[in-house]
Amino acid sequence: MAGYDVWLGEMLLAMGILILFGILNILGVKKAGIVQTILAALLGISVVTLTIAALVSSKTSFANMAPWWGFHKSDAIAAWTNGTYTSIDEFANSGTVGAVSAVLATFVIAPWAYVGFDTIPQAAEEFKFSYKKVS
Repeated sequence: MAGYDVWLGEMLLAMGILILFGILNILGVKKAGIVQTILAALLGISVVTLTIAALVSSKTSFANMAPWWGFHKSDAIAAWTNGTYTSIDEFANSGTVGAVSAVLATFVIAPWAYVGFDTIPQAAEEFKFSYKKVS
């Protein structure tokens, strides 16, 4: 699909997780809220843990922070196939093209980051109970 392999195992895992969350939401808001709170806490703990691990690792380099936005995938695949592949860096855009593509890619992804933040206002609007109980 769109040049990528789609694996049955990945599809089944994703569908299983979606079905699990669907069932959880059917069971009730309180149970879904508890699970979402636990998952949010795990996400926060994971981010902090990985950040600390990256900062204290001897393999950490600021050179790894350079983005690969605007990557020429087809050229990299052709070089890999022909055996002329030496480094992935030669296929990444740089300068203005790389910066513009990085900004555009961020604009594309950004709306998905805010999906969860609208949950509490929706719950407060739809249910008839104290706002203190919503959180």
